[in-house]
Amino acid sequence: MDLLSSRLRIVFHVRETKKRLRILECCAEYHSHIVKLALEVNGLHMNITGHMALVWAVSMGCISNQLLSMSKPVGAILYLLGYSMGLSCFIIPGQSLQIEVIIRNTL
Repeated sequence: MDLLSSRLRIVFHVRETKKRLRILECCAEYHSHIVKLALEVNGLHMNITGHMALVWAVSMGCISNQLLSMSKPVGAILYLLGYSMGLSCFIIPGQSLQIEVIIRNTL
């Protein structure tokens, strides 16, 4: 968004009509691209959020049951550690991918 804002500021300082039109066209395309990316991320988020909430609820229910019943406290702790490590295996690559996309789109 900063890039779009800076390009729009440049438009008001340009005297040539053709150059101003090209810059505005570039800004409109860039804005359209940003909106398209936001809609794509929103669609991906809507598809996965329910599944992740269900998995989280079941996992936390199992861990709570094992901890409260004290039948297998070591198993509950190991399950919690495994769940945390598995979740980080999804989060770290996703964050890296998101940063890479942001860097590519700003260049």
